[in-house]
Amino acid sequence: MTATMALPGFGRLLLAEWTKIRSVRSTVWSLILLVLLNVGFTALLMSFTVAQWDKTAPADRAQWTEDPASSILGSGMFLSQLAICVLGAMVITSEHSTGMIRASLPAVPRRTPMPAAKALVFGLVALVLGVVVSAVSFFLGAAILHAKVTVAVGDPGVAITGVIGFVFVLSPLAQLLPGRPGGLVLLKRRDA
Repeated sequence: MTATMALPGFGRLLLAEWTKIRSVRSTVWSLILLVLLNVGFTALLMSFTVAQWDKTAPADRAQWTEDPASSILGSGMFLSQLAICVLGAMVITSEHSTGMIRASLPAVPRRTPMPAAKALVFGLVALVLGVVVSAVSFFLGAAILHAKVTVAVGDPGVAITGVIGFVFVLSPLAQLLPGRPGGLVLLKRRDA
């Protein structure tokens, strides 16, 4: 018995979506681009900040000193968000553009499980990669910025920035969940 045969219905869909997402070259390139943009721009902007420190206005230096974690984590995130948006669009639309949706739809008679599996696999890939890339960017940025501002993982601003990042990542991913599960997650978040 193969691993696919042993999984129940939704488990098979998750496995199929995992296979699709990791076997398409454009997915791999989008993920590589995400890493390069995030880590690269963090290193670039932190290096510019350190190089221009003495020429920077005192108010700007005070802002960097007050919340360096936010500046480090935000510096590479803006452009790398484009890569994850492109990946999300490709995950959802690639079967339609290639015509493979004609093979997928008869295999899954109920329509809701297929987009739910796509959203869950994409969300988990984005979450895991996002956490890893953010950690690498943080430690790289902290090492570069260390010459002017000391920042550590245990600093109060780092915990706050981490929570804010989690909220901004979790909320959009929850909106991708179709039907009742998405409504429950969003309802819980609104009540909090």
